[in-house]
Amino acid sequence: MSSNSTRKHSGPSVIVEIGNDWLKMMQSAPSRGGVAVSKLCVENFGSSGADLAKLISRSIKQYKFSRMPVIACLPRQAVNLRMLELPSTDPHEIADMVDLQVGKQTPYSKDEIVSDYKILGSGRSGYSRVMLVIVQRGVLRQRFSVLEEAGVEVQRMSVSSEGLLNWCRHSMGGSDKVTAVLDIDALYSDFAVVSRGVLVFTRSILIGASQLLEDYGTWKDKLARELRQSLEMCQNESHGQSPVRLVISGAGINIPELKDYLGGQLGLSAEALDSLKAMTKVPVEPTMSSGEYRTVSLTTMIGAALAPENLEFNLVPDSILLRRSLIQKAKVLTAFGILVMTLLVTVSFYGTTKLYFKRDTLAKIDNELKDRDPVVKKVGKMLETIRVSRERHDAKFTMVNLISEIHKLVPPSVTLELLGLDLEKEKSQVLINGEGGSIEDVQMFVGSLEKSQLFKDVKDTTKKGEGGAIFKFQIECALDK
Repeated sequence: MSSNSTRKHSGPSVIVEIGNDWLKMMQSAPSRGGVAVSKLCVENFGSSGADLAKLISRSIKQYKFSRMPVIACLPRQAVNLRMLELPSTDPHEIADMVDLQVGKQTPYSKDEIVSDYKILGSGRSGYSRVMLVIVQRGVLRQRFSVLEEAGVEVQRMSVSSEGLLNWCRHSMGGSDKVTAVLDIDALYSDFAVVSRGVLVFTRSILIGASQLLEDYGTWKDKLARELRQSLEMCQNESHGQSPVRLVISGAGINIPELKDYLGGQLGLSAEALDSLKAMTKVPVEPTMSSGEYRTVSLTTMIGAALAPENLEFNLVPDSILLRRSLIQKAKVLTAFGILVMTLLVTVSFYGTTKLYFKRDTLAKIDNELKDRDPVVKKVGKMLETIRVSRERHDAKFTMVNLISEIHKLVPPSVTLELLGLDLEKEKSQVLINGEGGSIEDVQMFVGSLEKSQLFKDVKDTTKKGEGGAIFKFQIECALDK
């Protein structure tokens, strides 16, 4: 992961931090000069034994938090954070080196941990400074499980140290002085050394405001010893960078005498900075300077809200990533299925509509045909009348002309007994009955009729058994119009 992030964030954010005994939730948006906090929930669940998921769900409804993906922060004491100096400036080589370092920086196997890193910048010539964070997989699963059970979607799982660094940049700017920052929370403190807006060293100290307010005399000495040890470790890891001042934040401002005491013990100029002053808008409740809230620090939450785009760590278990990937694929497949179904429905609707219109058009045509059928029949009768009239006026097929033509074609040995002419039918029929001396005479007569231009379809329909000395015959034919 590169430290040169280009993400922009100007809208509201919901930030959640689940500590050992305190639940902190904040809805805010960056504003000019700080951060505008619209909703704030700080609940102690350690002593009550409350169901954390139910507490989160109830708090969201009670304080009316927006239902949006949240940024979750792991407390510094829940993670293992190391500052490394690696002999490379190539991001791919650094990734391989970090992968090797992960196994050396923790006693747990790689299957039991989740890690992430970011490049802070260049160290010595040819070296890069890298911040590596390691957390047990079980701790992450527990956080994700609680938040998902409460109906909260996690956009990013960061570390509180990133929020503390954001607050330092906002409150102290790009000061050239190497500064030690002690953010005191209820049961632990986050110690960090910052130089020119870059985190040089960080360590979690398991001493908080609750112990200091309960037994100040005992715990202040223990805290001073822990800070001296932290400063020695910082000098060893950062090649001699030594803080010149100490800044106390969080619940430490509610212990006024602590600033001077620690400054004297460490030999540093000390000051207390109230992180709540970075909030340009503050909810009426809760009042962080009174009651049990005075032991709680909101510094890392405020820092995260000041610049959410600078929160680069994203610690997510592989199981969560796999599930998210499957959910995303399922969404894509669902969307594709919906698209296909929509397409099929559209095509089906188009086809059905087209068929309906065709059937409707056909029905209209049928109705028009039925309406016009009497007219068509009337026109047909008129055409038939015209045809018959034309035929009657055609001299070629008059009765006289037909009888004359038949008379010419009759052989001398053939005598006609009956000549029937039906000129009214569409196919005008001619029926000829007569007698012949032989069947050859009849066949000669049939041949002559077939050759005539007035007759066609000539057939000898003589019934069997009608032969004899005199051959009787019957011939049918049609007029060749």
